[in-house]
Amino acid sequence: WDAPGALAAAQKSLVAEQDEHLISLEHIFHRDSIISQVPYHADMMPCYNYFAESIQSYTSLESFKIVNFNLPQSPWLQNKIFPVLEQNTNLTALQLSNCFLSAADLTSLTKFVEGNETLSLLNISHTNIQSESTVKALAKALKKHPALRSVNLTYCNFA
Repeated sequence: WDAPGALAAAQKSLVAEQDEHLISLEHIFHRDSIISQVPYHADMMPCYNYFAESIQSYTSLESFKIVNFNLPQSPWLQNKIFPVLEQNTNLTALQLSNCFLSAADLTSLTKFVEGNETLSLLNISHTNIQSESTVKALAKALKKHPALRSVNLTYCNFA
């Protein structure tokens, strides 16, 4: 496995140009790859912060997607990403699949879902949800959401 090459490719995609209505950060691995996720490394934190800063002005997002990236530890999503998503009243799709979300990240996601009225698609597949209280809170938020039509929990591990 080429760790420096994977980190370089991940850094490049973190700082790539984004569309006005769609933010997509996805790493697709070769089918013979032994890993299924870009591992987190502290050296990548400036790139993650640059990515977060570069999307601060987006107010008309319809879709936000991060797939196959082990994201920085909490409270990065809570402090850097969810505030951007909260200001987007047209957001209909949120995908955080195979991102190694922590319990704190899932709590922040639950609060985001509770305050959102426009999401029609939520994908948090390949997530390990270890706390029963987190599972219950998320289930309650999903059930009460007025617009959600598709929720992908494929390959999630539940408490």
